[in-house]
Formats: sequence, structure tokens, C-alpha cells
Amino acid sequence: MIEDLVIRAKDSEPEAFSELYELFVEKIYRFLLFKVGSVTEAEDLTAWVFEKAWENLKKYKKGNFQAWLFKIARNTLIDFWRKEKKEKSLEEIGEIGSHTDILADLCKKDEQKQLLLAFKKLKNKYYEVLSLRFLNDLSVTETAKIINKSEGAVGVIQHRALKSLRMIMEEKNIELKEFMII
Repeated sequence: MIEDLVIRAKDSEPEAFSELYELFVEKIYRFLLFKVGSVTEAEDLTAWVFEKAWENLKKYKKGNFQAWLFKIARNTLIDFWRKEKKEKSLEEIGEIGSHTDILADLCKKDEQKQLLLAFKKLKNKYYEVLSLRFLNDLSVTETAKIINKSEGAVGVIQHRALKSLRMIMEEKNIELKEFMII
């Protein structure tokens, strides 16, 4: 279904691209919101992602559209930080920042709030993999394509990230009952 929509969108059918937008806008927005911590910036970045996707749709080769879209989102985020003259390494980009009020608003339960705060303490590569895998429900293959790592490397990073997250949660005496939070 998605590849059919992509083909139609490539044939300059705006309605098909609109359907693709509806399928992925929430996931892209959530990914960016957790990265920048600002609703306004996340909305702007999301719009830029879909603008870039529309402009570059002819270059898309049949494969995994969702992974391609997340790669655009990741690159848009990096470009955003560069334009803002906030020269940050990829390690720093992954930090959520001090916008815990926004994150808290997204969470309904105390455990979820604590889990998100624990996310702040993770290394960027750990945060990024867990965010893509569990917050955005992407496969190992999709995650590997987005972060330019092998599937095996993603598995190792995910394992280490979960171990690190458990340690952080144990330090705070918070039980990690289930990982899916949103």
C-alpha cells in the first residue's frame, strides 16, 4: 500500500502524498519533539521534513519509505542545529534538553515521566536507537538504515541501551514494567 502511494505521489499526484503525510506525520513529529523539546520547533521541522520529502520524491528508490523519511528527519535536525549556530556534535543533538515540562505533558503516568527523564541520561546513540525502535516503532532494519549502522550494530546498541536504562531506573528505584510508553 505504501509503495503504491509513493508511486502515485511520484507521478505528481498530491492526494497520494497527502495520504503518505497522514500516515507518517505523527511519528516524525514525535521523533523531532523528543529531540528538540519545543513544540514550535518540532512543528517547523516536521513541515521541513515533508517539504524535503516532496522535493526529493523522484530520487526515492523502491525500498523502505518510512526509513527514508526518518533519515530526512534526522538530517533536517542536524541542519537545523547548524543553521542555529548551535554547533553541537551528534552526541549533544540527542539530548532532550531542559524542556521537561513538554515531556511531562506528553506523559500521563508517573512511571512514564520517570522513564522519559531517564532517557535524558542515556548516551545519544542509546537514546536514538531506543527512540526509533520503541517510541517510533521502527524495525531493526529501518533503524539501521536511518543511523547508518549494520543491523547487528543496532542490536548491540539496543541491548546496551536497555541495560543502561535499567541501571538508571534502578538507581531511582523505578520499576521498568514495560518499555512501550507512547
